Amino acid sequence: GILTAYAVSLYGKKIPQDIALVSSERAVYSRYALPPQSVISQDYEAMGQCVADVLEGALTGKKIPRESVIPYKLIERDSV
Repeated sequence: GILTAYAVSLYGKKIPQDIALVSSERAVYSRYALPPQSVISQDYEAMGQCVADVLEGALTGKKIPRESVIPYKLIERDSV
């Protein structure tokens, strides 16, 4: 997101006045950007729990789901 914001500024555009920006990251650095950037971030706790469940199932012979859906979190800040 920060690199994209820099590239946008090279074209004389401003965020969010000219372009809305939503980044994808862990939401650590984006809060310090100017303006603070909105982000989508994976739910790492839910992802870890899913991995643990799959490993437990594999080790104990339980049926393992073919697919797991882990939702993203949207953290809305000033870039939209």
